[in-house]
Parts: sequence; structure tokens; C-alpha cells
Amino acid sequence: MLHPPTYGPATDERGDVEVAGVEGYAALLAEMILTAREVAAPGGRLILIARPARAGGAVHTTVGPLERELEDVDATLIGYHLAVGSRGEDWHVLVGRVPNP
Repeated sequence: MLHPPTYGPATDERGDVEVAGVEGYAALLAEMILTAREVAAPGGRLILIARPARAGGAVHTTVGPLERELEDVDATLIGYHLAVGSRGEDWHVLVGRVPNP
């Protein structure tokens, strides 16, 4: 299960690269997904929890790009859920299946 940092003026875990816009955030997630895929069991599940990206008053759902990132590591999107907390915070929960060899 991956729950990356929320998009914003953030840095990666090394603290030395600023995430440049939505594209930079997607690249950071792609790296995390690839790493998770490498340790996932055949037929296992990858669960990705991400907040919608918000920048300059715009909201980018990121579901399409996240689905493509799962597909890029040969995982098939098999579920999507929108989770909303009691204070209105929201998350996308994508479930991908790793293929059997």
C-alpha cells in the first residue's frame, strides 16, 4: 500500500529535489509505484492512496495519470474508491492487480 505525501510545494524523501508541478508529483508517484511493484507478490495487489492535486485554485483529480502509472508497471486497475473524511478531506484509493507470471 502506498500513501505518498500530498501534492504541494514538497520535496522527495531525500530532501534535495523539489517536486515541480503536477508533472513532477506524477513522476514522484511513478517512482514509488515502480518500487512497490518490484516487491509485490505475483497476483498481489497494489493499493495507492492519493489526494487530488490542488494548485492555483485548480483541482486535478490525478486518477487518469495514476491509472497509467499502474499500467506502466503491468498492474491492472481493478478498483477505485473515493474516500471522504468527516472534515471534508478526500482521497483517491486505486487498487491494481499484479499479473501472475
